[in-house]
Amino acid sequence: MGAREERNLERTRHWEWTWNHDVMRMVDECYAEDCEVTDMLRARTFDGRADCASSSSRGWTPTPRAAWRSRRWWRAATPWRSR
Repeated sequence: MGAREERNLERTRHWEWTWNHDVMRMVDECYAEDCEVTDMLRARTFDGRADCASSSSRGWTPTPRAAWRSRRWWRAATPWRSR
């Protein structure tokens, strides 16, 4: 496995940990302050990081049953890569 794949796996492990332990940190690191996020399951749009964060803090309580666990890892092709 190359350096790029190792870096991608490390980032995936980071986001897995962050989702399970500190979802507010994930919101802060992933979304811009002026973002617009659409929740496709609930048909709701969040305007800005603060709105997204307030929704996440109200509806998310980490529990072992709701934890995100990655069981398999594989390298994916990147068709957008310039040749």
